Amino acid sequence: MIQKKFLTSGIFAFLFMFASPMAIADVQKVPLDRSDNRSPNLVSFSFDSLTAPAGSKLGVTVVIRDDKNETYLSTLRLSAPSDAGTLQVREGEIVFVPGTLLSRIIGSGYVEDTWQTTITVPSFVGTWTLFNMFFYDVAGNGTGMSMTSDNCLNINQSHFPNKGSFPDLPCSYTKTLTVTKEVPLPATAAPAPTPTPTGTANTMKTQTPSEVLFTALSSLEKLKSQNAMLIKQLNLLNAKLSKICTTKPKPKGC
Repeated sequence: MIQKKFLTSGIFAFLFMFASPMAIADVQKVPLDRSDNRSPNLVSFSFDSLTAPAGSKLGVTVVIRDDKNETYLSTLRLSAPSDAGTLQVREGEIVFVPGTLLSRIIGSGYVEDTWQTTITVPSFVGTWTLFNMFFYDVAGNGTGMSMTSDNCLNINQSHFPNKGSFPDLPCSYTKTLTVTKEVPLPATAAPAPTPTPTGTANTMKTQTPSEVLFTALSSLEKLKSQNAMLIKQLNLLNAKLSKICTTKPKPKGC
């Protein structure tokens, strides 16, 4: 294993501030072991997808093993395509957002944590390459890995503040991420125009049931009044007819 110190303890202290977890799964806690003087080591790193739209959120899963203590993620750096601009290149320098501890295995002489978190995919379209990554244990021992090869063999590492590490592991990691064009948001459809009614509009007011009943009763009372008047007139005619029929000689038809 090639040892290469490329991160100072001062930078490590700066990175330490960004790495406190936001959400931790229901896993067994490990008491802090202050005697820990060896850095953790990488077991595996993977993107949720090898292809992602520019500017989107992408999940990553990182498995880290330490000899005595719990671990945390720090930073990740992706190397940009050769024709990217300076500001676009800097988008590959990613501080891990606080993630979720999916699981913890406490074995004989080691603690293995599986972390899941998200990164913001760079905006420049092309192939981005995993360049380096930093992580540490809660005792303050950190590891920086320079992914200069396609696997963990002969990989460059730095260990701080000490120079030792947990025994080397046959780790694995995803080397590249292909960034595609940003997926445009679907256009919002304009509301359909209200159809214009054709023909003569019905302007009749819709009545409530009580209004309908009142109208019917009013009509009934009017009919009863008209009927009484007709009966009165009919009685008057009958009286006149009777009087006429009493005369002599009786008129024809009496």
